[in-house]
Amino acid sequence: HWAMQKAAEGDLDVRIAGEVGNRHDEIGALARQFDEMAERITGLLKRQKRLFHDVSHELRSPLARISIAIALAQKSPQKTDELLERIEHDVQSLDALVDELLTYARLDDNAPMNFEVLNIVALIEGVVDDANFEGSAKNVSVRLNAPKQCLVNTHVDTLLRAVENLIRNAIRYSPPQSTIDVDVATTQSQAVITVADHGPGMPEDEIERMFDPFVRGKNQATGNGFGLGLAIAKRAVERHGGSLSAANRPEGGLMMTIT
Repeated sequence: HWAMQKAAEGDLDVRIAGEVGNRHDEIGALARQFDEMAERITGLLKRQKRLFHDVSHELRSPLARISIAIALAQKSPQKTDELLERIEHDVQSLDALVDELLTYARLDDNAPMNFEVLNIVALIEGVVDDANFEGSAKNVSVRLNAPKQCLVNTHVDTLLRAVENLIRNAIRYSPPQSTIDVDVATTQSQAVITVADHGPGMPEDEIERMFDPFVRGKNQATGNGFGLGLAIAKRAVERHGGSLSAANRPEGGLMMTIT
């Protein structure tokens, strides 16, 4: 009772399994469940607090630049057109960030989503075609290896967003004149989608956190990303009852695996 009261007051550091000892009855089971619940809630609050901090940090820089540009335009009217272009660029950046955040929020566990059984190979073919066009700017090609059909209970927009984000991440890191392999395979009960590149890979100590919001690795290529693409992909896959993982390839590069 006292532990519940403490939790209700906001003290989530209370743990009671040690207080009741190694009991194997219902009281012991309840104590362990309470501790697990408190641990999960504590972790959720910490992630939420970190997310708020990261969002505020991402918003602060473009807002500061806009304020400076407005002040300079007031002092130097002859530079107004140049400064308006800079302001427009920062506004577009803010708009893109808000869009990414909304997408991430919509993938919350409690948000309703409509699923239907579809052939995901046909869907991924379209993503790969678009990715080839995008990759042509640096002579990076994307190759799809897949059966003609792979039926999955799918929410189309979110699954395609996940695959697209993984491929775009691979393009960003891939050296010129290289190929990215997108493979689709099936088992009796699962579909497996892999995206493998020939880039620098990731330091092993960063792989576990690379799917967290706003995380950018040491090998982060230049670009305008916010560090939300992989976080969105992970949430989208998890909403499909699946998992997303990454591993360095022995021959070099990174392989992302959706199961």
